[in-house]
Amino acid sequence: RLAMEHGNGGVFFEDALVFLFAAGIIVPLFRRLHLPIIVGFVIAGAALGPHGLGALAHDRPFLGHFTITDPDAADQFAELGVLFLLFMLGLEFSFEKLWGLRHLVFGAGSLQVGLSALLLTLAAYAAGAGGAGSLTTGLALALSSTAIVSQLLIDQHKIAAPVGRAAIGILLFQDLLVAPILIFVGFAGGDGEGSVTSVVVTALIQGTVAILSIYLIGRFALRRIFHGAAAAGGRDLLMALTLLTVLGAAAITAGAGLSLALGAFLAGLLVGETEFKHQIEVDLEPFKGLFLGLFFMTVGMDLDPAVILSHLPIVAAGIILLLAVKGAAAVLAIRLVTGNMAKACEASGLLAPAGEFAFVVLGVATATGVVEPDIGVVIAAIAGLSMVLTPLTGRLGTVLGDRAAKPAADAP
Repeated sequence: RLAMEHGNGGVFFEDALVFLFAAGIIVPLFRRLHLPIIVGFVIAGAALGPHGLGALAHDRPFLGHFTITDPDAADQFAELGVLFLLFMLGLEFSFEKLWGLRHLVFGAGSLQVGLSALLLTLAAYAAGAGGAGSLTTGLALALSSTAIVSQLLIDQHKIAAPVGRAAIGILLFQDLLVAPILIFVGFAGGDGEGSVTSVVVTALIQGTVAILSIYLIGRFALRRIFHGAAAAGGRDLLMALTLLTVLGAAAITAGAGLSLALGAFLAGLLVGETEFKHQIEVDLEPFKGLFLGLFFMTVGMDLDPAVILSHLPIVAAGIILLLAVKGAAAVLAIRLVTGNMAKACEASGLLAPAGEFAFVVLGVATATGVVEPDIGVVIAAIAGLSMVLTPLTGRLGTVLGDRAAKPAADAP
């Protein structure tokens, strides 16, 4: 392998070639079969990852040249795709629009996550996952995929529609929950220091300071800095400053224990207030598409066909239960908060599958012993396969939403 001759640089070079091969050749073939591009990248990741051709490379070394050999490195680049997506999502919003979503963020969001986590925890406990493990499983699976849902809404031009606002509002609340969930897992695994109350209070203070810092920098300094970059070097320096803004805001929220995605979204809100909004959207679009494709490939790499096949009845039942519980919880939460049954049905199809943060939570939980590794692998398979089904469940939600809207439209 090139890695033996040239070190890690050779591995990176080969993995980059494999990814570009998938993006430029394999995924377009799936598109010709009328499969969503998200599904194409996930299938490509499963086929070219360590559990696909990579598993055969030990006996047939030449296959190693057609696989992703360093998934951990791919994960780091894949995170950039999620950050760019959330940043560009923030560009489409404003603080006024975000304030208008507060009833969806905290009302529908808390109800949907609470109901989902409760029912999924009970199901995991009944399956023998144990107390702390069951609650961790319920919380992990209650979260939905910000990356996939946002991309689908953008592709369908629904990001500013009622269903888009409902889905994004709930997803924002879920992003805010990542830190408290990880704090709980740390304490459940015996790694917590101090009382739960003191840690939670500290986390709340850190999160508030981080968000306030991003807001103040954006409001009072960002526009002047962007003007200076545009005057000094044009689009090149402006692109560098944009990347600094995205990664810097993400680093601030991550340092406070919040999610990277939340910082990128807040950065988008602030840049969206400037006159450079549209130019930045055009300049970042290719980068977002490539890195986001890599993210979806990493989702596919986490799917282990051997585990799925050996636990097929459990995985299938888990997916059905997951979609039913989260879909019903989303319908109830959005219906109660907005009074719009059609919007509730359509958004539920997008929110029913699991999300990328499930892998983060499960990774920490298995490392600390809160969830048994054998159970964690099965739960990860359920989460990953449900994410692949998001385009399909989204279409089902649209059909149900149209049916729910018909009686209202036909009424005299």
